[in-house]
Amino acid sequence: MGLMARVVETDDPERFSVALVDTGETRLAVDDRATVTVWPITTHQDTTGVVLAPTNDPVALFPKLSVLALTSFFGVEIEARHGDSNVTLRFVLNIPIENPPAQRAEAILRSILGDRDRVLRFLLMLLADQGTEGPPDMMGKAGAFGAFEGGLGTWGATLFESLVRSLARSHERIDQVADLVADLRKAPETAKLLPDDFDDIWEPIWAARLQARE
Repeated sequence: MGLMARVVETDDPERFSVALVDTGETRLAVDDRATVTVWPITTHQDTTGVVLAPTNDPVALFPKLSVLALTSFFGVEIEARHGDSNVTLRFVLNIPIENPPAQRAEAILRSILGDRDRVLRFLLMLLADQGTEGPPDMMGKAGAFGAFEGGLGTWGATLFESLVRSLARSHERIDQVADLVADLRKAPETAKLLPDDFDDIWEPIWAARLQARE
């Protein structure tokens, strides 16, 4: 369709505008009997939905979005009218996003893994062997064993065993953990989500993984 979601900074460093622009050689056209409404799927249609205007530049504008609301996925609703009949079609478009802020990935990661308990549970889930890693509620109770207090607590041994098992059986899982750790350490706010004593367990595992690569 030639649409591009162009992110534009505003006077507020926490807010951004997104302009949908038509970059295609064939310009968008909407039949007079139809109305096309678009909105970022991270927001509500009734508060941020705007009518697509193919003759305008940009064809749609979404001002003052938070960094977490920035997305390449847009909801689309087309309402077509013919006589006394109306037909509505809703779908999602993945529109290329241009100029996203550098802090977007870290903000999303921080939102999903909002505390150390979630990080620990996510690590255990990354390393879990289906059917051999214990009952499902093990993941949901990590915080009860010391993660909220800053360290790994009782779950340190479980995490270490899971890392050693993955080191022996599945290097890909160790690499996934390494990618997560690297992403968390890109910003001070997300680096704090790693348990205080995480490196005591992780560094020898990662050293062994690097040696295996050689």
